[in-house]
Amino acid sequence: MRPRQLFAGLTLALGLVSLLGGSVHAQPSNTVQSPVSHPGPIDIVEVEGIIDPPTARYITDRLAAAQEDGAQLVILRLDSPADVSVNRERLLRTVADASVPVVAWIAPRGAVAEGVARALFVSADVSFEASNAQLLDATPAHSLSEVLQALDGTTIGNNVVESWDDASGTPGVLLRFQEMPVWDRLLHAVTTPTAALFLILLGAFGLIFETYNPGIGLAAGIGVALLGLGFYALDVLPTNWWALLIITASIIGLIYEVHVAGFGVFTIGGLAGVAVGSALLFPGDVAALDLNIGAIIAAVVLTIIFFVSVMTAALRVRLRRPIDDSEGIVGSIAEAQTDIAPEGTVISNGTVWRARTMETGIAAGARVEVKATEGLVLLVEPLHEDRAES
Repeated sequence: MRPRQLFAGLTLALGLVSLLGGSVHAQPSNTVQSPVSHPGPIDIVEVEGIIDPPTARYITDRLAAAQEDGAQLVILRLDSPADVSVNRERLLRTVADASVPVVAWIAPRGAVAEGVARALFVSADVSFEASNAQLLDATPAHSLSEVLQALDGTTIGNNVVESWDDASGTPGVLLRFQEMPVWDRLLHAVTTPTAALFLILLGAFGLIFETYNPGIGLAAGIGVALLGLGFYALDVLPTNWWALLIITASIIGLIYEVHVAGFGVFTIGGLAGVAVGSALLFPGDVAALDLNIGAIIAAVVLTIIFFVSVMTAALRVRLRRPIDDSEGIVGSIAEAQTDIAPEGTVISNGTVWRARTMETGIAAGARVEVKATEGLVLLVEPLHEDRAES
């Protein structure tokens, strides 16, 4: 082989070797590089009011979902004065065993954390407070921005938190504000002493109104729904059921007083019973579970308005409705609800009617016979023994 050919061959061989060597070295350098990773989002779970079963379920579900959704931590914003019907140990164990860090923050200013909320605060990985540092272990933080800035760069467990962008002065991650499901929000909203009392009263008034003024059933339907929510709240709250019995007996007394078309001892006793029953309905040492005096006064006023205004008007309309033969009222047996001397009221087949005696006065409770009608009034006379025996 000629020298020139040998030199060309060697040059070509060296070029191939260098080319292959460059490609071999370039491949590892490409595999080492990785795309820029973004920090996971931060979930904010807001816990306000009494911690009840829906709230406990909400906290548990959001902690479980945080890991699945790739959150780097969860911030529990707490403002809770008490807890009811909650398995404290299970809830605290859920927080302790959470796979994502949990940060507790008592906020806004004036917020409190009592009962299980305080235990959640203490068991959290990091704690902040906006209420003048009532808890000594809490770091003051009056806004969410302060919380995020304080967390940025800290190590919780094996993870370094990335929560703030100093260059832009804004959060450096996605903030996800979580919400309770609609049905749980409704159950949580009614689980307060004031809501429970008024749900029971309004539900009962709806059923009473429908009884005396039958219609399409709207008042009854609303009454049943309100009573259902009210009894749910009473079941969750620490309820004195004897106090509820006092309220029920008081309402029955007020119904009787409306029947006899007067406002006397049953009215006074009924209103007093509503006030006393309301005051005793939620016993206990937790101030957040007490009915304040304003709510008790409002309950009594609502009761007065219903029986004095609404029920009186409803009975007036009922007593004035036309009477015709199709109702089969003439010849029927009724009971005097008031003294009929010469006028009063009677009840026949569950219906209250205005009545006038055709003979001597008739005492309340006596049985009478409807002899005729005169406009909107039943003409009655005492039921004679022979008719009663037949």
